[in-house]
Amino acid sequence: MGRLSQREKDEREERMILAIHHFRKSTEPSIRATAEKYSIAYSTLRDRLGGAQSRKEIHRHQQLLTEQGEKSMVRWILKMDEWCFPPRMAIVKEMAAVLVKNRTSNRNLGKHTVLQYILDS
Repeated sequence: MGRLSQREKDEREERMILAIHHFRKSTEPSIRATAEKYSIAYSTLRDRLGGAQSRKEIHRHQQLLTEQGEKSMVRWILKMDEWCFPPRMAIVKEMAAVLVKNRTSNRNLGKHTVLQYILDS
């Protein structure tokens, strides 16, 4: 099984939220039946109902850029491309470094941070 795309991860998380909502409003709740109905893993639904957070939420504090920062980077890159001036990797890394510096002063970008971000997007 290969890596899931971001769209697939988002769809799975959306199904998880719907399943949790369905389970909580159900008159006769069944974790297994709800998991099957929404095509999600029984154990994951059970854990999330017990208070576990999604991987995205758990690791949010480790992220160098906020979601808003990432979105602004994407908008900036797309705007530069629209103007027929697609930024080089060094410029993108510099922009990311500025955003990180504005957010926190004690963390720096890693050597492959920008490349990994591009590959994950």
